[in-house]
Amino acid sequence: MTDLQQFQNRYFDILQSNEPMRTNRLVNLMTDMEQVYEIPILKRAEFERANPEVMHLYRLVSKSRNLEEVTK
Repeated sequence: MTDLQQFQNRYFDILQSNEPMRTNRLVNLMTDMEQVYEIPILKRAEFERANPEVMHLYRLVSKSRNLEEVTK
């Protein structure tokens, strides 16, 4: 199993969690992906073209967060 598949499996597992734990776990997942894939802080088209599957999952994870719930 590749790193990306492991991250995808982790993502689907996290979706079963309730808030605010779900968003906290999603934030941790994003951090782990940033470290493994060296995702740049600023958007770089070159990196995105070279890593479309990684960036697709990264954006999906990001959009799945509920930041309003975490701040309560």
